[in-house]
Amino acid sequence: MNKLRRNCHLCGGYLKLCVFPQTGTWYCYRCGEWGKIDKLPGEPVRETTRDTSFEPDDFTRHFHLLGEHGIGRRYLRRRGIDPGPLAPFIGTCDNYIIFPFWKKGEWEFYVGRKMYGAGLRYKNAAVSVSPLFVPYDCDCEGESLIIVEGIFDAIRVWQVTNIPTVAILGSGLTHHLVLEIFTHSTENTTIHLLLDPDAIWKAAGCCSILSALRKTVNIPLKGKKDPGDLSDDEINGLFY
Repeated sequence: MNKLRRNCHLCGGYLKLCVFPQTGTWYCYRCGEWGKIDKLPGEPVRETTRDTSFEPDDFTRHFHLLGEHGIGRRYLRRRGIDPGPLAPFIGTCDNYIIFPFWKKGEWEFYVGRKMYGAGLRYKNAAVSVSPLFVPYDCDCEGESLIIVEGIFDAIRVWQVTNIPTVAILGSGLTHHLVLEIFTHSTENTTIHLLLDPDAIWKAAGCCSILSALRKTVNIPLKGKKDPGDLSDDEINGLFY
């Protein structure tokens, strides 16, 4: 069953509060508060835009790498992303663009983003441990590492700045993600935390965690634009 989302009545997080009808509980992914559904103030809930019903068999059976003139390339260009370097790695399945994750040469996970039409925006493979997304042509372990939330943010920021950029697929850090981040950096690496504007609270906590072992700089975004929605000049202005 899909989760239901609403604005949090405690912290005001936009669609950050998830309602779980099967357990009769709710949880806010922004402030961390939770409780019983019957204690919630009256407010409409909305179905989440994420889904995990896209089975691995669908992926392997219908996945095609980006064509030279296909809709996948056009979609990426509309988002300010150069599809050329990504063509050997990502592809499409039906009307979704698919970002595979590999581990030791084996398929491990994927994120699917709808390119057109109505319905669920995301269809992701179910996974027990949240992975770290590293753009396929990105060589980490340099002087700087940028951390963002989403895949499109990571690819766009990396292509614009040429600074290694990874995505944590959300605004929170798990123990696994922290270890992965440290694996893709060195003691001399400066980490730049560039989370979405609605994750101000989470950014401060993430910065505190990462600062324990790496020099970490939190870069707050003004306005309502996510990193991937900024112009090239705006992105470069954050780092140069």
